[in-house]
Amino acid sequence: MSSERSARYETEYNGEVTASLGQPRSTRPQVHFPGRQRHFDPRNERYLHRAMLAGVAGVTPGGEPPLRTVAHRQHRRYDQGPNPSCTGFSCVTYLATARPFNAPPLTGADWYAFNRQEDQRQGRFYAEGGATTLASMEVGRRLGLITRYEWIYTLDGMHRAIQTEPMIFASDWYPWMWDRDAEGIVRNRKNKGTPVGGHQYEFNAWEMRRGLWRSPSTWGDGDYLLEDSLVYDLLRAAGECTVPDEVKLPVGWALPEAVPLLR
Repeated sequence: MSSERSARYETEYNGEVTASLGQPRSTRPQVHFPGRQRHFDPRNERYLHRAMLAGVAGVTPGGEPPLRTVAHRQHRRYDQGPNPSCTGFSCVTYLATARPFNAPPLTGADWYAFNRQEDQRQGRFYAEGGATTLASMEVGRRLGLITRYEWIYTLDGMHRAIQTEPMIFASDWYPWMWDRDAEGIVRNRKNKGTPVGGHQYEFNAWEMRRGLWRSPSTWGDGDYLLEDSLVYDLLRAAGECTVPDEVKLPVGWALPEAVPLLR
């Protein structure tokens, strides 16, 4: 995302990030996994985000200010229901974080359907459902909703990138990650057990003091706050982070009837 466009984000340096806990649940969301399918393309390493560059003395590349708590305003939230469509719903959630806010011109379910088509077009077939993060980004580019997308594979790089823009994160998801405490925090565990599958979600805030990442849920149950140590572990276990460069669309813009992706 360009610096000019990033400056229009609603950044709030409050020193602390809070979570919207949404409606109380007596049970965990009934979700069919996998949602995000693992796939690493070595060509991703040609398109690394500049935040991957090592900072010196707390100053990021380009003379940007030191790291601090930052929160990007979430204008709209979405609920994917029990479907394994997180690769689509996380993307429309990302578009709903921008300022000025553009209502996404398609639903999360539609984006997910396009992701499935893109994976199949590239020879990736997942009979059990789900789609890849790469497909979700390429669909956004083909639809004209983003111009490019860049990858981050280090926690330090994520700390630097969140200063100016939100991001898409994809990882394994464990059953205990639904068990947030009273503040909405998912506490890391040494013995993680077996993941229920893969999940793709957005991070729209990071609190520096406590090392907490805020993710607006696509299950209709508020926000999840993930600890730095957990994000680090997830990243090391085939996790991936990407930062799309969103296009600001004219008011009333709609997808063309004949989407090139479908040809």
